This record gives sequence, structure tokens and C-alpha cells, in this order.
Amino acid sequence: MTSNGRLTLRQEQQADTRRRLLQAAHAAFTELGFTATTIERIVDRANTSRATFYIHFKNKTEALLATWQEVDLADVGQLFRSFDEAGDFSQPAVCEWLDKFIAYWEHHGAVGRTALQAMAFEPELNSVFLAGMVNVVDDMEKYRSTFENDELARAVVLTNIIELERVLYFWSNDHLPCSRETLINALARNWVVA
Repeated sequence: MTSNGRLTLRQEQQADTRRRLLQAAHAAFTELGFTATTIERIVDRANTSRATFYIHFKNKTEALLATWQEVDLADVGQLFRSFDEAGDFSQPAVCEWLDKFIAYWEHHGAVGRTALQAMAFEPELNSVFLAGMVNVVDDMEKYRSTFENDELARAVVLTNIIELERVLYFWSNDHLPCSRETLINALARNWVVA
């Protein structure tokens, strides 16, 4: 960085290369899943080399983690934060939020498929995935405050998030044998605060 706080040209180029690699990795993982995505496919899409890939990531697992943390988790986290910030946990508000959440999964369901594949092949990713969910729980202060104690609130919110993630994985990949409206009402039962 220069003395005035700006990035040097070299730093800007490195940041641009990392961004291209991240976009290429995200696209490859979304299209092909974890197992079929190769570093070669990522670098081809990013129009760079394997050597450059290894400057930014140790392996494809680390590239996947970066896509989770810098792309997907930000979007999903925002969905939960907006729900919490609104502070309305009534049936209509929860159903409206779940409709938005389902729409997100309908467009990004491949991310869930990739995550499940990656966690099956790289079990250490389970703790990273769970830590991301715990961070979401931490962000939901208003919702947690509706419970009699925070330990119970954290457990309820975490189990609700896990259930929501799994159900929407099946919804977006296999289409559950129920209507969207029925699915929303079924999921809402766990999120509504009377």
C-alpha cells in the first residue's frame, strides 16, 4: 500500500487476479460440483496459470472455502440479517421471508449440492460449514431475544437453520412432493414467534 492508503499497481493486479480466480472457482463449483471441478478448469476460466492459482489458494478446497466465505455466505447471511433486523416474526412476515429464501435457493441450489459433496470428501469442512451457521445465529440478536434464555435460543435457531438448509437442498435439487405454499407454511411453524 502506498503512504496515502491506496493499493499499488501490483497489489491491484493481485487483487484482480484473485477476484477472477474466485469468480471462476464459484462458476465451476456451481456448474460441476466439488468432485468434478479441477484446478485446471478454474485457471482456464480465470485465464491464468496453475502457478498463479497456488499463489492465492493451497488447493481447490481452500478455493471453495473462499467462495463460501466471500460470495455465498454474504448473500445467505444478509437474508437472515434482514429477517432479524425487521423484527417481525409473525406468520405473514415469516412466510414472506421464507418465500425470498426459497427463491434464493431456487437460483443457487447448486451451491448446496457442492457443499454436501465437499463435506463428504473433505470432512474437515463440516466444522467450517457449521461455524458459518453459528455466525448467522450470532447475528440474529432480535430473534434470539424472543426466547427465555440465550442458550435455548441459540440451539433453536441453529437447528432451524440446519433444517432449513437441508429442506431447501432437497427442494432445489429434487423438488419435494409438496407445493411451494405448503412448504413455506411447514417451515414457518418453526420460525414464527407468537
